[in-house]
Amino acid sequence: MIAELKVDPSAEISTPVLRCDRATLNSFLRDRNAGCVGGTTSVFDVNKRAMYFSKEVVPFTSEVFHAAADTLVFRHVGFYAYRPDAFSDHPSWPVGPLEQLEGLENYGSC
Repeated sequence: MIAELKVDPSAEISTPVLRCDRATLNSFLRDRNAGCVGGTTSVFDVNKRAMYFSKEVVPFTSEVFHAAADTLVFRHVGFYAYRPDAFSDHPSWPVGPLEQLEGLENYGSC
């Protein structure tokens, strides 16, 4: 995370995401089909900037991709590195409507 902040001086926060293996992806999909909410997935752009975090499995993938060894689904780990200014400002940032709707900081239920 620190290395990423060094590479991109404009980034204020860094957080890891891990590529889901086939077993993890299928577990996420089974949980969601059963109405269980747990892990958070993330999509990001080509510059590694987060575009969206969701309790749903994003991006949507067809059955063909569920069997692939290298999925395009990434699980968010929930650990953060902040630059000093972002760290001190973070408590004053409002919770956005999508963040509230998704319940991203909730641990989930099943």
